[in-house]
Amino acid sequence: MSLGNYKPIIILIACQFLYSGVTLTGRAALLQDMSSRVFVVYRQFIAFLLIAPLAFFKSVTLNQNMYFEVLYLASSTAGGALSNVTPAITFILAYTTGLEKINLRSLRSLAKILGTVVCVTGAVATILLKGPKLFNMEFLPRNSVFLFRGGDDTWLLGCLFLVGSSFCWSIWLILQVLYL
Repeated sequence: MSLGNYKPIIILIACQFLYSGVTLTGRAALLQDMSSRVFVVYRQFIAFLLIAPLAFFKSVTLNQNMYFEVLYLASSTAGGALSNVTPAITFILAYTTGLEKINLRSLRSLAKILGTVVCVTGAVATILLKGPKLFNMEFLPRNSVFLFRGGDDTWLLGCLFLVGSSFCWSIWLILQVLYL
């Protein structure tokens, strides 16, 4: 087999490294008291300068505003690990809007359903099994009713922003299909 057969896999792996780099540098910038909204403006401007010569595009930045708010309120680990629910949300939205058909006798449909379950299960497992360490919190006492403590712990709000960000990203992906 030639290298051309592996091009999609290589590109997907490179994208994951880029996403990780953005997550880590974004978190570092936000910890230096940079506003998440200002960071998104800088990021969009740099993307415009790099991509504008190649293509004209229209982009909605609501998902990025929410995502970088997640990095500020929760952590880069939360942003990276829990954003893996985006494919599941995209699949569910595509199914509910009629863009995705499910045939339970089809191996493709079963794989999509299994992938959705794995995405959601992984996100839930990350929250339940790695919660205190993931969100840079001390171990909670067993009698704690809540998954967070005190007024400074903003990770729950960050996780809500993350769901919103994933939802917006999924809508953006679906809109691309509709307008292609």
